[in-house]
Amino acid sequence: MELLRTARETGLFEVSQNLTAVLDNDAVKAAAGVSMPLPPADTVGNVERIADWLKSFGKSIYMFLTPEIALIERLTLLDPRQKAMILVPCDMREGVRARLRSNLPKRMDTSLLEEPFFPEGFYPGNGIIVACGYLAGGRTMVLQRRTG
Repeated sequence: MELLRTARETGLFEVSQNLTAVLDNDAVKAAAGVSMPLPPADTVGNVERIADWLKSFGKSIYMFLTPEIALIERLTLLDPRQKAMILVPCDMREGVRARLRSNLPKRMDTSLLEEPFFPEGFYPGNGIIVACGYLAGGRTMVLQRRTG
């Protein structure tokens, strides 16, 4: 399974939502469990609660350290006037960048921010940096720096 590669391209929540839909299959569960901790069954509900929580800070710009497509899509439903930036490591291959660009939500101003550049107009007063991961079965799921 290419779960970690997919998570680097679409985010942990997107992979978790897709994975929880098929976790009743024991073969899928076993294969996925080798690659990463199995996500909680209520991943969709968690994404909704996290989006509501982020929105409560009253910021208009979100800088994501990982490409959390599912979370950005949920934020879009709350207020499409917000902006989202996804930090892209400088060593990410162009093919991966192209796939990431094609998966960006269309209803919100979403862009890729390539290292080592810092966005203009991003300040503590209007922006928030978002890092995502989860704990499941005593295992922590966060993405390593590797972008392969």
